[in-house]
Amino acid sequence: MPGRTADLIRSLPLAPWETTEGWERVQVHSRLQHRLVTLAGLTPDSHAAPPLTVLACWAWWRGDGALARAATERALRCDAGYRLAQLIQSAHHPQRAPARRLTHRRTRPAPL
Repeated sequence: MPGRTADLIRSLPLAPWETTEGWERVQVHSRLQHRLVTLAGLTPDSHAAPPLTVLACWAWWRGDGALARAATERALRCDAGYRLAQLIQSAHHPQRAPARRLTHRRTRPAPL
């Protein structure tokens, strides 16, 4: 039985950061998030709702609910009528995950 378990574990797909291509993607995502946070922080409140909402969408898609919620709340404080921020806020329900999470496990196309 231990040999079978080891074989199953070895057959699992690698985590994204365990390959060169995957690590590069992780780094690009981290740089993009850093730039979005910087942009949102430097933008005056009178114009901050759009970049904050983009940051919220990005964070939600990446699974960072805390950052997504914080960015959405600030966007709505800056402009309570900003419709996209309102939509993102409605998506923050704990039972609603981004669609990519639902399909993330598939690493190879399904056979025909």
